[in-house]
Amino acid sequence: MKLSTAIALVMVLAISAIFLVRQSTAYRDASRPIQDLAATADLIVLADVEQVTSAGDRETAGGAAMPPGTDQVARLRVRETWKGPPTAVVEVAFNDFVKWPAPPAYASGETVVAFLRRAGPEWTTVGISAGIVDAGRGGLADLRHAVEKVARRAEDPALDAIAAEFVEHPPADATLPETLKRLAGRPDADVDRAAITALESVLDRPQAPPWARDALALVLTRLGDRDPEARLAALNGIATRDDTRRARAILCQALKELRPGPASPFASPTGGTDATAPRVP
Repeated sequence: MKLSTAIALVMVLAISAIFLVRQSTAYRDASRPIQDLAATADLIVLADVEQVTSAGDRETAGGAAMPPGTDQVARLRVRETWKGPPTAVVEVAFNDFVKWPAPPAYASGETVVAFLRRAGPEWTTVGISAGIVDAGRGGLADLRHAVEKVARRAEDPALDAIAAEFVEHPPADATLPETLKRLAGRPDADVDRAAITALESVLDRPQAPPWARDALALVLTRLGDRDPEARLAALNGIATRDDTRRARAILCQALKELRPGPASPFASPTGGTDATAPRVP
Protein backbone atom coordinates (compact mmCIF):
# COMPACT_ATOMS: atom_id res chain seq x y z
CA MET A 1 0.00 0.00 0.00
CA LYS A 2 1.31 3.40 -0.92
CA LEU A 3 2.25 5.74 1.92
CA SER A 4 -0.16 8.43 0.69
CA THR A 5 -3.03 5.93 0.60
CA ALA A 6 -2.24 4.72 4.11
CA ILE A 7 -2.13 8.29 5.46
CA ALA A 8 -5.47 9.08 3.81
CA LEU A 9 -7.04 5.95 5.30
CA VAL A 10 -5.78 6.84 8.78
CA MET A 11 -7.20 10.36 8.45
CA VAL A 12 -10.61 9.03 7.37
CA LEU A 13 -10.69 6.63 10.34
CA ALA A 14 -9.70 9.38 12.75
CA ILE A 15 -12.40 11.75 11.48
CA SER A 16 -14.99 8.96 11.68
CA ALA A 17 -14.01 8.21 15.27
CA ILE A 18 -14.34 11.86 16.27
CA PHE A 19 -17.77 11.99 14.60
CA LEU A 20 -18.91 8.87 16.44
CA VAL A 21 -17.77 10.25 19.79
CA ARG A 22 -19.63 13.51 19.18
CA GLN A 23 -22.73 11.64 18.06
CA SER A 24 -22.54 9.42 21.13
CA THR A 25 -22.25 12.42 23.46
CA ALA A 26 -25.21 14.24 21.95
CA TYR A 27 -27.47 11.21 21.64
CA ARG A 28 -30.40 10.64 23.98
CA ASP A 29 -32.21 7.31 23.58
CA ALA A 30 -35.95 8.00 23.80
CA SER A 31 -36.97 4.39 23.15
CA ARG A 32 -37.82 3.64 26.79
CA PRO A 33 -40.95 5.35 28.13
CA ILE A 34 -40.56 7.66 31.11
CA GLN A 35 -42.98 5.48 33.08
CA ASP A 36 -40.69 2.47 32.61
CA LEU A 37 -37.60 4.43 33.66
CA ALA A 38 -39.35 5.88 36.71
CA ALA A 39 -40.62 2.49 37.85
CA THR A 40 -37.13 0.94 37.51
CA ALA A 41 -35.17 3.77 39.13
CA ASP A 42 -34.28 3.77 42.82
CA LEU A 43 -33.47 7.49 42.73
CA ILE A 44 -34.71 10.27 40.44
CA VAL A 45 -33.19 13.73 40.81
CA LEU A 46 -33.25 17.12 39.15
CA ALA A 47 -29.62 18.13 39.45
CA ASP A 48 -26.75 20.26 38.16
CA VAL A 49 -23.72 18.39 36.84
CA GLU A 50 -20.89 19.94 38.89
CA GLN A 51 -18.02 18.02 37.37
CA VAL A 52 -17.08 14.93 35.41
CA THR A 53 -13.85 13.13 36.23
CA SER A 54 -12.04 10.01 35.12
CA ALA A 55 -12.61 7.03 37.36
CA GLY A 56 -9.01 5.94 36.96
CA ASP A 57 -8.16 3.30 39.56
CA ARG A 58 -10.91 4.55 41.88
CA GLU A 59 -12.56 2.07 44.17
CA THR A 60 -16.05 2.29 45.60
CA ALA A 61 -16.69 3.26 49.20
CA GLY A 62 -16.74 -0.41 50.14
CA GLY A 63 -13.35 -1.05 48.57
CA ALA A 64 -14.73 -2.86 45.53
CA ALA A 65 -13.81 -2.01 41.96
CA MET A 66 -16.01 0.29 39.88
CA PRO A 67 -18.96 -1.36 38.09
CA PRO A 68 -17.90 -3.04 34.82
CA GLY A 69 -17.85 -0.76 31.78
CA THR A 70 -17.56 2.51 33.71
CA ASP A 71 -14.65 4.90 33.29
CA GLN A 72 -16.19 8.25 34.29
CA VAL A 73 -17.82 9.69 37.41
CA ALA A 74 -20.33 12.57 37.30
CA ARG A 75 -20.88 14.59 40.46
CA LEU A 76 -24.48 15.85 40.63
CA ARG A 77 -25.62 18.66 42.91
CA VAL A 78 -29.28 17.83 43.62
CA ARG A 79 -31.96 20.52 43.33
CA GLU A 80 -34.99 18.26 43.83
CA THR A 81 -35.43 14.58 44.69
CA TRP A 82 -38.44 13.17 42.84
CA LYS A 83 -38.06 9.58 44.00
CA GLY A 84 -35.92 7.91 46.61
CA PRO A 85 -34.14 9.21 49.71
CA PRO A 86 -33.43 12.97 49.74
CA THR A 87 -29.79 13.69 49.06
CA ALA A 88 -27.64 16.77 48.39
CA VAL A 89 -24.96 15.22 46.20
CA VAL A 90 -24.81 12.00 44.23
CA GLU A 91 -21.92 10.56 42.21
CA VAL A 92 -22.84 8.53 39.14
CA ALA A 93 -20.53 6.03 37.47
CA PHE A 94 -20.84 5.89 33.67
CA ASN A 95 -18.78 5.39 30.52
CA ASP A 96 -18.12 7.43 27.41
CA PHE A 97 -17.22 4.50 25.18
CA VAL A 98 -18.38 4.62 21.58
CA LYS A 99 -20.90 1.80 21.38
CA TRP A 100 -24.57 1.09 20.65
CA PRO A 101 -26.90 1.82 22.27
CA ALA A 102 -25.45 5.17 23.24
CA PRO A 103 -24.05 5.37 26.77
CA PRO A 104 -25.21 8.03 29.24
CA ALA A 105 -23.46 11.35 28.65
CA TYR A 106 -23.01 13.79 31.53
CA ALA A 107 -21.35 17.15 30.87
CA SER A 108 -20.28 19.73 33.44
CA GLY A 109 -22.64 22.69 33.61
CA GLU A 110 -25.73 20.81 32.43
CA THR A 111 -28.95 20.59 34.42
CA VAL A 112 -30.44 17.14 34.07
CA VAL A 113 -33.12 14.82 35.35
CA ALA A 114 -31.26 11.59 36.15
CA PHE A 115 -32.93 8.20 36.63
CA LEU A 116 -30.52 6.20 38.78
CA ARG A 117 -30.22 2.79 40.40
CA ARG A 118 -27.71 1.01 42.58
CA ALA A 119 -24.99 -1.19 41.12
CA GLY A 120 -23.51 -2.48 44.37
CA PRO A 121 -22.43 0.62 46.31
CA GLU A 122 -22.37 2.84 43.20
CA TRP A 123 -25.12 4.76 41.41
CA THR A 124 -25.51 4.08 37.69
CA THR A 125 -27.97 5.35 35.08
CA VAL A 126 -31.16 3.45 34.26
CA GLY A 127 -31.74 2.72 30.59
CA ILE A 128 -28.30 3.90 29.45
CA SER A 129 -28.74 7.26 27.67
CA ALA A 130 -32.53 7.18 28.11
CA GLY A 131 -31.99 7.71 31.83
CA ILE A 132 -30.77 11.29 31.39
CA VAL A 133 -33.07 14.10 30.30
CA ASP A 134 -31.78 17.59 29.55
CA ALA A 135 -33.80 19.75 31.96
CA GLY A 136 -33.03 22.85 29.92
CA ARG A 137 -35.11 21.74 26.95
CA GLY A 138 -38.54 22.42 28.46
CA GLY A 139 -41.32 20.03 29.41
CA LEU A 140 -40.03 19.77 32.97
CA ALA A 141 -43.51 20.07 34.51
CA ASP A 142 -44.84 17.25 32.30
CA LEU A 143 -41.87 15.07 33.20
CA ARG A 144 -42.36 15.69 36.92
CA HIS A 145 -46.06 14.90 36.51
CA ALA A 146 -45.26 11.57 34.80
CA VAL A 147 -42.84 10.61 37.57
CA GLU A 148 -45.38 11.56 40.26
CA LYS A 149 -48.00 9.34 38.64
CA VAL A 150 -45.62 6.36 38.69
CA ALA A 151 -44.73 7.04 42.33
CA ARG A 152 -48.39 7.25 43.32
CA ARG A 153 -49.13 4.01 41.47
CA ALA A 154 -46.47 2.23 43.49
CA GLU A 155 -47.72 3.75 46.75
CA ASP A 156 -51.41 3.00 46.28
CA PRO A 157 -52.45 0.80 43.35
CA ALA A 158 -56.10 0.85 44.43
CA LEU A 159 -56.41 4.64 44.27
CA ASP A 160 -54.48 4.67 41.01
CA ALA A 161 -57.04 2.29 39.52
CA ILE A 162 -59.86 4.53 40.77
CA ALA A 163 -58.19 7.57 39.21
CA ALA A 164 -57.69 5.77 35.90
CA GLU A 165 -61.35 4.73 35.79
CA PHE A 166 -62.41 8.27 36.73
CA VAL A 167 -60.35 9.75 33.88
CA GLU A 168 -61.62 7.17 31.39
CA HIS A 169 -65.28 7.51 32.43
CA PRO A 170 -65.95 10.76 34.34
CA PRO A 171 -69.15 10.11 36.35
CA ALA A 172 -72.02 12.60 36.20
CA ASP A 173 -73.95 11.02 39.06
CA ALA A 174 -73.78 11.04 42.86
CA THR A 175 -70.51 9.09 42.76
CA LEU A 176 -68.75 12.24 41.45
CA PRO A 177 -68.28 13.96 44.85
CA GLU A 178 -67.60 10.63 46.59
CA THR A 179 -64.81 9.77 44.14
CA LEU A 180 -63.32 13.27 44.36
CA LYS A 181 -63.20 12.90 48.16
CA ARG A 182 -61.24 9.66 47.79
CA LEU A 183 -58.82 11.27 45.34
CA ALA A 184 -58.37 14.45 47.41
CA GLY A 185 -54.73 15.30 48.10
CA ARG A 186 -53.49 13.48 44.99
CA PRO A 187 -52.44 16.09 42.39
CA ASP A 188 -53.26 14.79 38.92
CA ALA A 189 -53.93 17.02 35.90
CA ASP A 190 -55.88 14.25 34.14
CA VAL A 191 -58.20 13.85 37.14
CA ASP A 192 -58.65 17.64 37.27
CA ARG A 193 -59.73 17.77 33.63
CA ALA A 194 -62.08 14.81 34.03
CA ALA A 195 -63.65 16.38 37.15
CA ILE A 196 -64.28 19.65 35.28
CA THR A 197 -65.79 17.73 32.38
CA ALA A 198 -68.16 15.82 34.66
CA LEU A 199 -69.19 18.87 36.67
CA GLU A 200 -69.85 20.94 33.55
CA SER A 201 -72.11 18.16 32.33
CA VAL A 202 -74.04 18.16 35.62
CA LEU A 203 -74.39 21.95 35.74
CA ASP A 204 -75.48 22.04 32.11
CA ARG A 205 -78.80 20.45 33.14
CA PRO A 206 -81.78 22.80 33.68
CA GLN A 207 -81.62 21.93 37.38
CA ALA A 208 -78.61 20.23 38.91
CA PRO A 209 -78.97 17.76 41.81
CA PRO A 210 -78.22 18.90 45.40
CA TRP A 211 -74.93 16.99 45.58
CA ALA A 212 -73.55 19.19 42.78
CA ARG A 213 -72.62 21.84 45.36
CA ASP A 214 -70.30 19.38 47.14
CA ALA A 215 -68.81 18.39 43.81
CA LEU A 216 -68.27 22.07 42.94
CA ALA A 217 -66.45 22.70 46.25
CA LEU A 218 -64.19 19.67 45.65
CA VAL A 219 -63.39 20.77 42.08
CA LEU A 220 -62.56 24.28 43.29
CA THR A 221 -60.14 22.76 45.80
CA ARG A 222 -58.47 20.71 43.04
CA LEU A 223 -58.12 23.90 40.99
CA GLY A 224 -56.14 25.49 43.82
CA ASP A 225 -58.81 27.57 45.54
CA ARG A 226 -57.65 27.77 49.17
CA ASP A 227 -61.07 28.80 50.48
CA PRO A 228 -63.78 27.37 48.21
CA GLU A 229 -66.49 27.96 50.81
CA ALA A 230 -65.86 31.70 50.63
CA ARG A 231 -66.50 31.55 46.90
CA LEU A 232 -69.65 29.50 47.53
CA ALA A 233 -70.98 31.68 50.38
CA ALA A 234 -73.95 32.88 48.31
CA LEU A 235 -74.80 29.33 47.26
CA ASN A 236 -76.25 27.57 50.30
CA GLY A 237 -77.46 24.67 48.20
CA ILE A 238 -78.69 23.70 44.76
CA ALA A 239 -82.45 23.34 44.86
CA THR A 240 -83.67 25.52 42.01
CA ARG A 241 -82.81 26.49 38.46
CA ASP A 242 -81.49 29.81 39.72
CA ASP A 243 -79.14 27.94 42.04
CA THR A 244 -77.92 25.89 39.08
CA ARG A 245 -77.25 29.05 37.07
CA ARG A 246 -75.34 30.57 40.00
CA ALA A 247 -73.27 27.39 40.39
CA ARG A 248 -72.47 27.40 36.68
CA ALA A 249 -71.39 31.07 36.87
CA ILE A 250 -69.17 30.35 39.89
CA LEU A 251 -67.43 27.50 38.07
CA CYS A 252 -66.96 29.61 34.94
CA GLN A 253 -65.42 32.47 36.93
CA ALA A 254 -63.16 30.10 38.87
CA LEU A 255 -61.86 28.53 35.67
CA LYS A 256 -60.99 31.99 34.35
CA GLU A 257 -59.16 32.92 37.54
CA LEU A 258 -57.51 29.64 38.49
CA ARG A 259 -56.85 28.09 35.08
CA PRO A 260 -56.04 30.98 32.72
CA GLY A 261 -55.38 30.03 29.13
CA PRO A 262 -57.16 27.96 26.48
CA ALA A 263 -60.52 26.47 27.38
CA SER A 264 -60.69 22.86 28.52
CA PRO A 265 -60.44 20.54 25.50
CA PHE A 266 -63.34 18.56 26.97
CA ALA A 267 -65.84 21.39 27.28
CA SER A 268 -67.75 23.62 24.93
CA PRO A 269 -67.83 27.41 25.46
CA THR A 270 -71.38 27.15 26.83
CA GLY A 271 -70.42 24.73 29.58
CA GLY A 272 -71.79 21.62 27.86
CA THR A 273 -69.71 18.68 26.85
CA ASP A 274 -68.53 17.42 23.52
CA ALA A 275 -68.36 13.87 22.27
CA THR A 276 -66.18 12.90 25.25
CA ALA A 277 -69.18 13.03 27.57
CA PRO A 278 -69.22 11.47 31.03
CA ARG A 279 -71.67 8.74 31.80
CA VAL A 280 -75.07 9.95 33.00
CA PRO A 281 -77.41 7.72 35.03
